[in-house]
Amino acid sequence: MAKRIGVSPATVSLVLNNKPGLSEQTRMKVKKALVSLGVSLEQYAPTIQKSMLFVVYRKHGADRRHTPFFPQVYSQIIEGVEWKARLLGFSIKIIYLDENNFSQQAEYLTKMEYEGMLILATELDKNQIALLETGKPLVLLDTYIEDCVHPAVIIHNESGVMQAVAHLRNLGHSRIGYLHIIHNANNFMERYYGFLRAMDQHGLQPKPEDICQISTNEGGEAVYEVLKQYFESHPDCPTAFFADNDIIASYALKVCKHLRIRVPEDLSIIGFDNIGLAELLDPPLTTIDTPKYDLGQSAVALLDEYIRQPVSKQGIAKIVALKPSLVVRSSTHPFSEE
Repeated sequence: MAKRIGVSPATVSLVLNNKPGLSEQTRMKVKKALVSLGVSLEQYAPTIQKSMLFVVYRKHGADRRHTPFFPQVYSQIIEGVEWKARLLGFSIKIIYLDENNFSQQAEYLTKMEYEGMLILATELDKNQIALLETGKPLVLLDTYIEDCVHPAVIIHNESGVMQAVAHLRNLGHSRIGYLHIIHNANNFMERYYGFLRAMDQHGLQPKPEDICQISTNEGGEAVYEVLKQYFESHPDCPTAFFADNDIIASYALKVCKHLRIRVPEDLSIIGFDNIGLAELLDPPLTTIDTPKYDLGQSAVALLDEYIRQPVSKQGIAKIVALKPSLVVRSSTHPFSEE
């Protein structure tokens, strides 16, 4: 084409790719010549990049005492978000919020230019989410609000807990305890009710003393002490425990080693999330694997869908729930009367 038009191949390339370096007169001359040769310039039109804001909320920010309880799964979720955003042609800006800077940053976000917002809202409540609303498409990631119109992508927590309890029951455990994080985050509430339902389906009734309630607000050392006190004061404890996440399970393993409770011979423990640490523990942790990377990708795809067709036009907000899966390692063992 360059030869027939009488210009260099580099000139044609600059025109087709909308790159600078040519006078407007030369650019128009080449475009007219290309059209006369049957070239459709529409496919070479400059693409308008979509913009999205990705808000990551961590309640305690970078406080080292609480960092383990901002699940390590989040790094993989963020990777999934970034990859899918690039694939769909989004320019992405990531904003980190915590309880200290929330009000100031929320006001700042309302002044920013973007087409859609994605919020990693695991630890956010309904009122905080409302402060981030600007009328533009918004998708919640890793949580949902029942009476809101915002679409969301979440983990099917109840399915994961069902698999965990079924695994322990299949190993012969009839007295299964629960290491429960007492926060109002949707994930932990869903896992709590999922645990009760799973136990009921297997004809089991958990005793109140078999549920150890744990606050993570004071950091890891406090969690260790709570678990240590619990196991010391409950010598006749269940033969297996489900933990709300792998971090709690890892502290339980540490306490058991200190108290010379053998895992899994004396006590089986299963976690939730399948963080990288899980397979490095002693013993390696049986856990529920959450599709973290897919969670991030699905959220961006849903945001892209709602940018193109807002919720008000669709009439209903979607909730996409991804199913987790069981990963069996060495921290669970068949029940033995001995």
